[in-house]
Amino acid sequence: MEKLAALPDILATYAAHFAQILAVIIVFLGVLRSCFMLLAPLPDDKFTIIRSLLSRHLALGLEFLLAADIISTTIDTSWTHIGQLASIALIRTFLNFFLIREMQDAKTM
Repeated sequence: MEKLAALPDILATYAAHFAQILAVIIVFLGVLRSCFMLLAPLPDDKFTIIRSLLSRHLALGLEFLLAADIISTTIDTSWTHIGQLASIALIRTFLNFFLIREMQDAKTM
């Protein structure tokens, strides 16, 4: 019976780790693709295209990291952990907001 009671915590731990791994893979692929694009012959606005690509990967990676933090809060519900999550979520939300805003500005150029 104790093992069954611990199952939600175990599943939440694995889900949080999985979301963190996905975030790292997404950002890594974005950096890798951007590096390859730097070497490829592209039009004059090459850096705008590369920044847009990298920004999309970073924004998606931040979303997965935020999801991992929210999932991990279900395991440890102390006020200290919730406060840390709130500050991290706020920082990541601001980063994501400005990344998306920069991508929209780049599209209008």
